[in-house]
Amino acid sequence: MRYVIPLLVLPVLLFSCVTSQGRIGKVPAPLQKITYEQIESLLSKNTVSDALEYISAAKRGLEVLSPSQINTLKKDAIQRYDNLFSKNLTEKKYFNAYKIFVSARNADILLPSAHGFTENNLIGKIVFSDDTSLDDNAKLLYAKKYFNMKTLNDTELKKVTALSIRENDRGTLEYFLPEIKKRSISCSGECESILKKKQKSPDLIKGTATIWVNRGMKIENGMGLPERVIGSGFFIDKEGYLLTNYHVIDSEVDPEYEGYSRLYIRLSGKPDEKIPARVVGWDKIFDLALLKVPVNPSVVFHFGRERKYDPGTHVFAIGSPGGLENTITSGIVSANGRKFLQIGTVMQIDVPVNHGNSGGPLLDMNNNLIGIVFAGIEQFEGVNFAIPAYYAAQILPQLYTGGKMKHPYIGAALLEKNGILTIIYVAPGSPAARAGIQTGDQLLSVNSQAVDSVDEVQKLLLKYTPHMVIHLSWKRGENSIDGLLSLDVRPDIPAKKAYEEDASENLFLPLFGMKVESVSTGIFSKDYIITHVTEGSIADNAGLSVNDPFTIQKLKENTKYNILQLEIRIKKRKSGFLESGLMLSAPLETNDFI
Repeated sequence: MRYVIPLLVLPVLLFSCVTSQGRIGKVPAPLQKITYEQIESLLSKNTVSDALEYISAAKRGLEVLSPSQINTLKKDAIQRYDNLFSKNLTEKKYFNAYKIFVSARNADILLPSAHGFTENNLIGKIVFSDDTSLDDNAKLLYAKKYFNMKTLNDTELKKVTALSIRENDRGTLEYFLPEIKKRSISCSGECESILKKKQKSPDLIKGTATIWVNRGMKIENGMGLPERVIGSGFFIDKEGYLLTNYHVIDSEVDPEYEGYSRLYIRLSGKPDEKIPARVVGWDKIFDLALLKVPVNPSVVFHFGRERKYDPGTHVFAIGSPGGLENTITSGIVSANGRKFLQIGTVMQIDVPVNHGNSGGPLLDMNNNLIGIVFAGIEQFEGVNFAIPAYYAAQILPQLYTGGKMKHPYIGAALLEKNGILTIIYVAPGSPAARAGIQTGDQLLSVNSQAVDSVDEVQKLLLKYTPHMVIHLSWKRGENSIDGLLSLDVRPDIPAKKAYEEDASENLFLPLFGMKVESVSTGIFSKDYIITHVTEGSIADNAGLSVNDPFTIQKLKENTKYNILQLEIRIKKRKSGFLESGLMLSAPLETNDFI
């Protein structure tokens, strides 16, 4: 079980003088000026998405390029995109073709080779193909994530229904059922039987496993002790794929881990049998990992439609706390919308879970899979958390392809207030920076879909992969601006990367909730005045106010807990401007980056 520590403001009086650390006053490299030659170079390397982003910026007058130059570059970009689309179709790399098709649509570009195609056509070539490199369960995950229900034709809907029946996949049938009923398409007796079938808890236990990671020996007080990591997992298809938490198996794939590590599982009812397992794909941000074992389980868990449960709803978990397999514990949903992950929100539950429960399934009273247990707050009884099953279903198509999950990244932090999303940070060199987005701008829409919450933006981005093109609309003052962005790969911890590359004080607003202005001369100034405090932020809770002057004493990163600690001497208005020392601590794994 992974434990997390609640990260709150930590005001501490300081009595010793310390030296300034961090990157205070660091001037980031200026944004490279876009030139005709630079865009030509991008096109020559077939990095068309980046070229389209720069062409879009040039059209808005952010750089000086003539209309004829822009037209020439755009024609070249369209031709290259069209060639890439045709090439991927010929090579049956249909998902690559899909990404190009959607990117071109977002950029309002017509590809001659894509005439007659739709996004559903291309995803259908994956879902309904005879390609054995992707099993049928993975194909159905693609169907649920990428099929556009509004444009899905009856033939495609009937085919995905038939495939779901063949796979005995109740979750996928349930997902498409509203559309099946809406179109009055017949759901056969076998279809109805699958939908009505409710597995009993003893049967569900057969679909779980205990995850063991042997990390060799560790030395404590001069004695060697065996080091074992225990977790839980559950099968998600009959080919032997199962899901667990990343933190259970991280030693298997973490390039910085240099010790011994061997992964295996123990099936329910067979505690003496060790089955070697391998990691197929993993996601550090969502703390999930897909494993493969040479087993054909009799029971598998399926992902249905997204469900939201009110606090007080009864739920139960299956896992192996302390290695005690086949353990079922029950409780209620305590709260929703907890921002303990960098993307999305998680459920708080009071279900008893302990070390070894990590990666086990969370279910409702109808035995629907609703989440994956992943963490609790140390020394707090009954305060535990589960990742909603929706997020797992969104990333699984990519996990099946293998390797580390790569999330898309705009490169900005948002402040959400009263349905308005304000840009409070732009990472140097990010897509947002290249597009000319500035702090203070308001984000209006993503691909013409209006957005009013950080969670909504992050959910929309889950449909995309790095290097795809999206269309954004934002507002500056009274003016609305439209532009294209070529998505980057999201860093494991965006704020940490920004801290390493940007001037540290630029991060004070997204991390601590205060905007500051230097009042000292010189590049490495340490004296500042607060110009804005965000309501409810760490700075606000510490009693800081606008016009409070302060001097930075020390800025350091706690790498163990991914916390940024700021030590200052400040004259707070609320304290009669008496000077005092204060330490503020902010989590680097913040939920506000997109």
